[in-house]
Amino acid sequence: MRPIKHLSKLAILAGLAFAPSAFATPYDTLQSIAGSYNVFLLGNLGSAAAPFQNTDSQGRVAVAGNAYINGSAINGNNVSGDGALIVGGNLSQTGGSIAGNAYVGGNATLSNTGSVQNLVVGGSLTDSGGTIGGNVFVGGASTNLSGGVTINGSLSLTGANSTLNASSNGGSSPSAIYVTASSQVNDPSYWTAAKTSGAPATPATPLDVFGSSTDITNASTSLTALSGATNVSSTGGVINITLSKNGLNVIDLNITDGATITGINITNANGITPTGLIINVNGNNLNFNGGSFSLGSLSNSSVLFNFGNATAISLQNLAFEGALLAPLATVNFSSGHIDGALIANTYMGPGQINYVGFNDPLPTYQASGSGSGTVVATPEPESIFLFGSGLIVLGVYGRRRIIMTTAAYA
Repeated sequence: MRPIKHLSKLAILAGLAFAPSAFATPYDTLQSIAGSYNVFLLGNLGSAAAPFQNTDSQGRVAVAGNAYINGSAINGNNVSGDGALIVGGNLSQTGGSIAGNAYVGGNATLSNTGSVQNLVVGGSLTDSGGTIGGNVFVGGASTNLSGGVTINGSLSLTGANSTLNASSNGGSSPSAIYVTASSQVNDPSYWTAAKTSGAPATPATPLDVFGSSTDITNASTSLTALSGATNVSSTGGVINITLSKNGLNVIDLNITDGATITGINITNANGITPTGLIINVNGNNLNFNGGSFSLGSLSNSSVLFNFGNATAISLQNLAFEGALLAPLATVNFSSGHIDGALIANTYMGPGQINYVGFNDPLPTYQASGSGSGTVVATPEPESIFLFGSGLIVLGVYGRRRIIMTTAAYA
C-alpha cells in the first residue's frame, strides 16, 4: 500500500489493531475481486458530462475515484456480500437504484435513488427524494435533505461541527437522530429530537479500494510475465486460437496497435481438455466491433483477458465473454454487454455489465520483477492495518480520496 501523503479528514470511532493480510499475493486479490465484484475501477465510473446512464451492473461495484450514475441499477441481481457500491471519491447519482449498502469516501449527492440499505458517507450528504431502508452515517460537514427523503433507520452525524438541514424535506422521520455535541440541527417538528449519545457504530467499509488497486496493477504485470505461453499474432479481424494444453492455458496475443477485432474463436486441439484460459493481450487503442466470442469448451467464468499495457479499449455491438482486466485503460463501451468481471481504470458508456462469478484459473503466484518468472512457492505474507468494526479513515492521496478500513480485501 502506498503511503498517504495527507489525511484531510480523520474519524476514529473504534480501536486500531495490527493483523496479517487476509490475502498474501496480488493474484489472491485479483481472484477475490473478480469473483466478488462485477466492476472494479482504479479511476472513475463515467463523468459529470457522460454518467453511467440507463443501464446496469448486475453485481457489486467498487470505484477508487468518483462515480457518476444516472438512471442505472447497481447490483441489480442482488449479489450477496457487503458493499453493493463502494466509492473512494465522490458519488453523484440521479434515479436508478443501489441494491444493498453503499459506502462513499467523499461527498454523496443523491436524487430519487432507490433500494439503498445502509449508507455511509465520509464527506457531506445531499439527498433529494428516495428511500434509505436502513441507517445513514455522515462524517462530513453537512447533511441536506429535501424533496421527501425517507430514512427508515437512524441518522448519525459523526463529524465535528456538522449541520443538519431538513426543513424542506417532507419525508418521514428517522427512527432516531444522533449528533455530536457541536452539531447544528435544523430540527423540524415532525422529526424526533436529536441525541448526543447511543448512536450505532459506523460500519467499516468492506474493501480498501486504493490498496486493492495497487495489487491489481501488480497482478496484471505478473500475468504478462508467465512462462510457457503460446504466442499468437494478429492484425485484427476474427482471431482464431487453438488451445494445446490440458488444464490452464496461457496465450500471448499480440495485436497491432489501433486494430479492429471482429471476433474471437477458441477451439481445443484433439484430446485436449482445458480448465482455464489467460489471454495476455499486447496492443493499445484496440477496437472490438461486432462479431462473436466463441470460447469453445470453456465457460466465461474461467477466461481472463489481461490487457497489461493498453490505455484505450473500445467495445461496441458485441457480447464480450470473460473477465476483462485492463488496469491502465479507459474502456469505452457504446453498445452490448460484458459477461464477466470488468476491472479497468475508467469505464465510460452505457454498455451493460452482467455478473459472472470468476472461477480461479490463475497459476501459483509469480513475483513481478524477478526477471525469470520464478514461481514463489511460499508467498511472503504482508502486514496491514486492520481497523475495528467502527473505524473509518478517510483521506486524500494526491487528488484522490481513499478509504482504509477493517478488511483489506472482500
